[in-house]
Amino acid sequence: METILNIVSIIIIVFGILQIILFFKVWGMTNNVSEMKNMMEQFLKKDFQDKDKFEPTTSNITNNIEPDKEDFPSNTKFCKGDIVIYKPENMKLTVIGYMSPNIFKCKTMDGIDKTYCFQEEYLDKSK
Repeated sequence: METILNIVSIIIIVFGILQIILFFKVWGMTNNVSEMKNMMEQFLKKDFQDKDKFEPTTSNITNNIEPDKEDFPSNTKFCKGDIVIYKPENMKLTVIGYMSPNIFKCKTMDGIDKTYCFQEEYLDKSK
């Protein structure tokens, strides 16, 4: 009887220690969520401020106004202001930003002003 009590006590102690470890792990993850939230807020603020600075339209491209290319690395396939086609849906878009290697931020040209991020292989330059 005493051995069963000892075994159960050891199991309860191990379970309690694991619960404490789990508590601190979850607490640490909430800090990570707060950091991600702050990063997203900063990104959205920057995106909103950039919207006021540059409004891509077809008139900008046809008038040969050179868009700002400072955000784009020199070896990219597309530049800011390029008109591209999203291949799977055959949708015309305007490149407005460079997010990370091979990912471009694009805006629709149909007046709805939706913004998307696409990988380079899904985009093709419009003719």
